[in-house]
Amino acid sequence: MDGYEIALAAHNSGGKVIAQVREERPSSELRSREVLIPGQLVDHVHVVPDQWQTYLRNYDGLYAGLSKANQVQDAPEPDDAARLIVSRRGAQELMRGGILNFGFGMSADVAAILARDPHSEDYWRTVEQGLHNGVLLGGNLFGISAGPNAIVSSAAQFDFYSGGGLDQSFLGMGEFDSHGCVNVSHLGGRLSGPGGFIDIAQGAKQVIFCGRFNGKGAELALKDGKLCILREGAIHKAVANVHTVTFSGAEAVKRGQRVLYITERAVFQLTPEGVELIEYAPGIDVYKDVLEQMDFKPIMRSPKLMPAACFTTSLEKEIA
Repeated sequence: MDGYEIALAAHNSGGKVIAQVREERPSSELRSREVLIPGQLVDHVHVVPDQWQTYLRNYDGLYAGLSKANQVQDAPEPDDAARLIVSRRGAQELMRGGILNFGFGMSADVAAILARDPHSEDYWRTVEQGLHNGVLLGGNLFGISAGPNAIVSSAAQFDFYSGGGLDQSFLGMGEFDSHGCVNVSHLGGRLSGPGGFIDIAQGAKQVIFCGRFNGKGAELALKDGKLCILREGAIHKAVANVHTVTFSGAEAVKRGQRVLYITERAVFQLTPEGVELIEYAPGIDVYKDVLEQMDFKPIMRSPKLMPAACFTTSLEKEIA
């Protein structure tokens, strides 16, 4: 994404820089302000006329910001019950007029819902790759925007995030604990690293974490506006203490952040006293399907049903 920074680091560390390009042109045809990597940083040039723009498709000016996309999209909703519920519930938290960020995973489904909203231009949408607005793509093409309004370097984007420029960030979560901490970087014995998660989560005024309540083998069904738990997952994601703290609940309380943890069967919020259960899905037994599946006891004051609109769908098949 940031070719200049990568080339600079390699060159100044004694490495070799190879630039793959689609075509070569005389320097006299190039406009100086459009040159991102000065020639002295490049050791070799490899011309590939049919190089792809992404690993899934050839070049399209839409993804280079050279044309604009229709903001109202007809992309289908997720065919996974958990993702469907979480994305719909997350979308109800969208702050109109706010500056938003979307991360990879279930949180990206919230951006897909927003893309179908005829008022999507009322929200300023960003991703860490340096893209502003346009239609944020999901799945394997997450991190790309069709018809963005602006493209800045990822490094500059993180200056904006770290400086507190975000009103809301929608992020995935691997596991969360009684202190409101979240782990996304070290799960199941595998170290994946935090990526830009820490900078984004610490800088946003509101953080909405999106993820499954349980993992590994959970089977769910949606029927008549209710959630049915057909088989429990083998892994609890609500744990007493996260394995690795990628997001600190205590620090979030100090910063005065509003923090939500949205799953398909319950919604929690961070309070100065700890994590509070504020909503639960229609059709489930709160004690059997939520509390007994957690490794800590959340604060309970007066939890209410999650909005019915999150469960209205024609999806009736069982979802693994």
